[in-house]
Amino acid sequence: MPQLSYAYAAGKISVLETHLLKKDKYDRLLDAENIDEVEKILSETAYGPRISEAGSLETAIQQEKHALCSFLEKMTPQKEISDLFLLKNDAHNLKVLFKAKALGGNTDISKAMTDCSLMKSEEMQSIVEKGKFELLPTFLAEAARAVEQEFSATQNPMLVDVIIDKALYAHAFGVLKKYNKEPVIISYFRSKVDLENIRALFRVKTAGLTKNFYRKLLLSGGILNGDWLVELLEQDTEAVFAELQRTDYSDVVNACKEEYLAGGKLVAFERKTEAFLLEKFRRARFENVESMVPLIGYFLAKESELRGIRIIMIGKRNHLPAHTIRERLCE
Repeated sequence: MPQLSYAYAAGKISVLETHLLKKDKYDRLLDAENIDEVEKILSETAYGPRISEAGSLETAIQQEKHALCSFLEKMTPQKEISDLFLLKNDAHNLKVLFKAKALGGNTDISKAMTDCSLMKSEEMQSIVEKGKFELLPTFLAEAARAVEQEFSATQNPMLVDVIIDKALYAHAFGVLKKYNKEPVIISYFRSKVDLENIRALFRVKTAGLTKNFYRKLLLSGGILNGDWLVELLEQDTEAVFAELQRTDYSDVVNACKEEYLAGGKLVAFERKTEAFLLEKFRRARFENVESMVPLIGYFLAKESELRGIRIIMIGKRNHLPAHTIRERLCE
């Protein structure tokens, strides 16, 4: 049952935020010699009881993710808004299912899917396998039908992501039209669209693809003009960076310039994008107590923390040096 009080949620969150990992703890995790030492360090934190109960760090992190999603559903005063931050997982699962279907349906997808979604992964899998798309949320049902139609015509699995992402963001902006008192969350989604479009611009430019192809990828709802972004594609790379540095995303763009020019990689871009979006909530949380900002801000921060721990776990398991792992962590 959703909570109806913003103040209650904000008070609860102010306590939980004190348990988020600080920089010194990340430094210790990165300096750990192996995965066992990572588990030992985390056992000294708020993760300790969960690790002890779960029996392994991997299971503990999975349980923490489920607990976080349950917390969001329990504490939200506005379910329609909080659902937007879980529906991204439904969209992810739908993408996984259609891509597996495109490969013949013989791929084990269990580890690629998540249950931190509004619809259980097993239920969605059954729906897609049987083609009963009407049982999906309306916007996902329409996207699923479009994916089937487009894929049968083109056999291009890239269209799966494009169609589902467009449907997800169109749904999000449709919901947010009703909540003009949530400017931070609206700004979050508009910036997220812009940054997705900029990332797509870099990828299309690296691959040498056409303006028409890039136009098909563009998401709607951002601040940056889509036609302007399309025209950037034909400019040389230095000119593209110069133009993008004049936008609100100059810090993100500057952070990835050297890496991108050296080899077309966007690791720094993705890391800086996450930090840029989280900062919107950090800056606004004290001025927006009577809103969804504290709850969503905490949810995203904790989600980022869990993702960071998983990156460290995988890095240590594969014996990667600390500096390589650090490059993939949100700042």
